[in-house]
Amino acid sequence: LVSVGRDDDGADVLLDLEAAQGPVAVTGDPAVAREVATAVAAELATNRWSDGLRVTGLDLPELLTALRPERYRSVADVGAVLPTLRGRRVDALGTSVLSGRLRGAGSAAWVPEYAVLGSPLAADGDASRALVEAASADQRSPLGVVAVGSLPGARWELVVDAEGGLEVPVLGVVVRANRLAARDVALLAELVAPEPEPDGPLDLERIALEHEYTGERPPVDPPDRPLDLGSLEAAPVRVTILGAPRVHAPGVVDEDRRALVTELVVHLALHPAGVHPTVLAGALWPRGVTAAVRDATIDRAATWL
Repeated sequence: LVSVGRDDDGADVLLDLEAAQGPVAVTGDPAVAREVATAVAAELATNRWSDGLRVTGLDLPELLTALRPERYRSVADVGAVLPTLRGRRVDALGTSVLSGRLRGAGSAAWVPEYAVLGSPLAADGDASRALVEAASADQRSPLGVVAVGSLPGARWELVVDAEGGLEVPVLGVVVRANRLAARDVALLAELVAPEPEPDGPLDLERIALEHEYTGERPPVDPPDRPLDLGSLEAAPVRVTILGAPRVHAPGVVDEDRRALVTELVVHLALHPAGVHPTVLAGALWPRGVTAAVRDATIDRAATWL
């Protein structure tokens, strides 16, 4: 299953690529179609609900490889995909997913193979005919092909427009398409890339404060009290919760009590509307505590701040 978008009711629409028993063509606006195909490839390579699978991409952003290199590979020619698809077509699973998966041949016999093509093939060319032949079967097989552009012989067609609307005629639904542009893939690759080893000790707090996201931001209402970096640094009390939670306060606290009062202050900071003392006690002491201990801890935290 791979999701293709969300409908007007907010429901995610997923396609069973194996059920197509042949290629799925993404037609319409070429740029949007490529972004849809890129999103399909990225989800196939990274989702957690599929069996072990392999994805081969052609003419898609190269940085997709960084997302899950053990599941995704990039090739330069459709000919590199055909032998694998022909082998998967032989391992038909039948009409039932469950019965096919439970056969005694073992999982190695049906490791699903998916090919995602980001640019159109010549409709009357040998490559398109070979792709359709290799990917088509008369019953469910552990393979799937998604190709941008018109593809004679494709079993299903997804039609996209320039605004990102996607129609799935076989299901009779229209959705807002899932899309990944090349710049989005680059941001994802940066997010999952391993950090280089530091040359020396790092000021982790300073790095956290100075780091700024450079991509496109979704619209978010400004806070009631807009604060800049200088305001945060000058604040007498600061609570940081990304990474190890920390409370920076001018007072003094016993080291053996720091963890508990830090937890208390962080809990309150994350509930700016206020927390009833009984609720606070239940969060900090799940097994229960006396009112005297609770109130003494609150006083100790207030003194620290």
